[in-house]
Amino acid sequence: MSERIVAIERWWPLLDADCKHEIQADLDAALGARTRAQIGEIVGQEIAEVEWLLTAAEKEFIRTQGEAVD
Repeated sequence: MSERIVAIERWWPLLDADCKHEIQADLDAALGARTRAQIGEIVGQEIAEVEWLLTAAEKEFIRTQGEAVD
């Protein structure tokens, strides 16, 4: 998994609502196959990882996306 270079800023805004809800329901869970496939489509590369766990930075990015902006 250390070879994964897929910036969350590229795929999170384009991810469909169902996939976002799946992720937000449990930020510590591995991403589902459908979500991984959709991310692959968005970034234009095959996601070969069977288990993709979010990094601490990715979790923080997702949390900040729900916060109100001043």
